[in-house]
Amino acid sequence: KSIPIIISKDTNKAELDSYIQTSKLNWIYLYQIWPLTKTDLEVTNIYTSIEKYTKIDWLKTDYLVIRWWRDFMFDVLSKINREFTIWWEENILKMKIVWISPYNLEVLNKYLKNFLSWKKWIADMILLWENSRFSIFNDNTFSLLLSNLKENKYNYLQIELKDKTLNNFLFLSKFVNNLSNIWYTNDDIYIFLIIPLILLIIISFKHIIGFSPIWLVLPLFITLIMIKLWWILWIWLLFSFLVLNFVLSFLTSKLNLLYAPKMAFLISLNILFCIIVINSLQNFNLITLNFWDILFFILFIIVNERFINIIVSKDLLEYKSSFVYTILISVISYYIIDLNMLKIWLLAYPELVLIIIPLQFIIWRFTWLRVTEYFRFKEIIKSIEEE
Repeated sequence: KSIPIIISKDTNKAELDSYIQTSKLNWIYLYQIWPLTKTDLEVTNIYTSIEKYTKIDWLKTDYLVIRWWRDFMFDVLSKINREFTIWWEENILKMKIVWISPYNLEVLNKYLKNFLSWKKWIADMILLWENSRFSIFNDNTFSLLLSNLKENKYNYLQIELKDKTLNNFLFLSKFVNNLSNIWYTNDDIYIFLIIPLILLIIISFKHIIGFSPIWLVLPLFITLIMIKLWWILWIWLLFSFLVLNFVLSFLTSKLNLLYAPKMAFLISLNILFCIIVINSLQNFNLITLNFWDILFFILFIIVNERFINIIVSKDLLEYKSSFVYTILISVISYYIIDLNMLKIWLLAYPELVLIIIPLQFIIWRFTWLRVTEYFRFKEIIKSIEEE
C-alpha cells in the first residue's frame, strides 16, 4: 500500500532514510508530497498532488500524513489552508490528516484549533507523538488507525472540530482564526501578535539597559524586515538605503529647499528606489510578495521620513551610537521572537500577548538607574557607599 506524506528537508537525513527503509520492509510506499524547502512550497500545488494520489490504483490510505518539523510546519499549514479554501468542493475531497510531532500535543492541539476551526475541507485530524510514527504503517483507513491507537494506548490526540466554534471571550484566538480564514499565512499572523513583544524588548533595552535606539518604529521595522527576508538580503538593503540617502543628502545640501518639499522629494525617491529593488529581487526569485505585504510598504514610508531626516541633518554624528544600538536591539529582538517554541505557544495561546501590557506599564514606572549608568557612575556610587 501507499501513504501520502509531507516531510521537510530539514528532517535529519539518517532518520528519514531509516523511516523510508522501515516502510519498505513493511511493503509500504511513502508517496512523497513533500516540497523540500520553503521556496519549493511556494511553487508547489499540494492540492493537485493529493488529487493525483487519490487516482492511483494501488491500495492507499484515506488520510494524509504530515511530519511536524519546526518552521516548515507553519508554512505547510498556511499553504494547505489557502489551497483547500480556494479549490475545495463539497463532497469532493475532505481531508483526514495525521500530524506527527515531537512537541507537546496539548499545545499543538490548541494551536491547530485556532487555525482550523470553521474549515469545511477537514473531515478529521489526529496529533500523533513522534515515537508512535510507525503506527501509521498498520492501517489503511483513518478509522482503523484510530482504533489501533486506542487499543495499543499510543500517545495521540484526536482534534475535535465538530462544533467549529471559538469562545468569543478569547478574542485574540478568534482574531487568529479570522485571519487564517482569509488566507493570511501563519508568519503574517505571528507578526501581528509579536509587535507588542518587540516593543517591550525595545523599551527594556532603552529604559533598563540604557541602549537608546533611534525612535521606536525604526528598530521595530528592521526586526520585522528580518523576519520576512534572508539576513544577508536585509543587510544589503539597509546598506543600499544608507548609501542612497547619504548621496541624496550630499546633493541636496547645496540647495536652499523648504523642509516639507525637501522631505517629500527625498521620500518619493526612496519609494521609487524601493520599487526598483523589489522588481529586481523578484526577477531573481529572492523574494515573494503578496497583497498583505503592502503593510510593510506603508510602514517603510512612515519610517523613512524619520530616517532621512536624521541622515540629512547636520547633527548626524550625534546619532552614531543610537544607530548601532538600533541594529543591535533589532538583531536581539529577531533572535528572541524567532524561537520556534515561542511561535507555537503564542499562536496556540494568543491571549498571552495581554501579559505584555502590564509589563510595559512596569517599565514605564521604572525609576532606578539604568545598567549602563551604573558603569558610568560607578566611581560616584562607590564613594557614596564608602561614606
